[in-house]
Amino acid sequence: MADTNLSKLNQKTLRVPRDHTYTYYTNSASRGKPTLILFHGWPDTAKLWANVINNYLLPSGYGIIAVDGLGFGDTSEPTDAVAILDAEQIPTVISVGHDWGSGIAQRLYNCYPTRVSGLGMLNFAAALDALRKVFGYGTIEYWKFFVAEDAPWILSENIKSIYAAAHGSPESWLETYCAPDGMRNWVSSGKTQQPLQPYAGGSHEADFLVLQENVVVKVPTLFWGGTRDMVCRPEMLQRSMEAGLLPKLTLKLVDEGHWALLAKPERFSEDLIQ
Repeated sequence: MADTNLSKLNQKTLRVPRDHTYTYYTNSASRGKPTLILFHGWPDTAKLWANVINNYLLPSGYGIIAVDGLGFGDTSEPTDAVAILDAEQIPTVISVGHDWGSGIAQRLYNCYPTRVSGLGMLNFAAALDALRKVFGYGTIEYWKFFVAEDAPWILSENIKSIYAAAHGSPESWLETYCAPDGMRNWVSSGKTQQPLQPYAGGSHEADFLVLQENVVVKVPTLFWGGTRDMVCRPEMLQRSMEAGLLPKLTLKLVDEGHWALLAKPERFSEDLIQ
């Protein structure tokens, strides 16, 4: 049975400026050791990390911030990680996520690269699902383009097209995000001309373009996953590798499925600490 006991850590709550309340579990690092911020995926809480924390990270002296995110555990809304780091007075962390938590871990680096000294991703990839029967159109048709082999190159060359597609009228999404090949056709053509929302442009667009400068992860990065994960296939990382987005990547695979972290916590902990 998986360990779910986080009683060795200090449980804290924090209300951030956006008026959301977050719960997280923390322990200070020993001298010379970094702090890891741990993001769980779906459907989990911070307790996902209990075995790794209790048996490997704590005994080795690593600092820990394990977050209840995305409405799980005792947290009310998605995690505002930087507010937690500020409250704990921790300047930099190693950002680690499992499943959809990997997305949060990556975004923490994308948005605040100076606050992240390393990145870890476990069993994470995009899943494709058509919802035409429910809504009459595919709400995530654009995913098919985003996970295509040539997507990294097309997207990186047409950043302004992505912004224009994202911030046009809500109805325009039916022709881009929600239409088969809609996003591919829009971005590949380099389109930027359509009426934007009143808030769009100016500093908002400038912030978006600056964010793209941090797409290449320049800190040491660990991808750790299971070869028998039938949804979050580790092969899907290949496109990012070929696009040069992960120049300091270490790839570790084990003979397990999506919950490899629970099946082989010792192996994961050893690879993470290394």
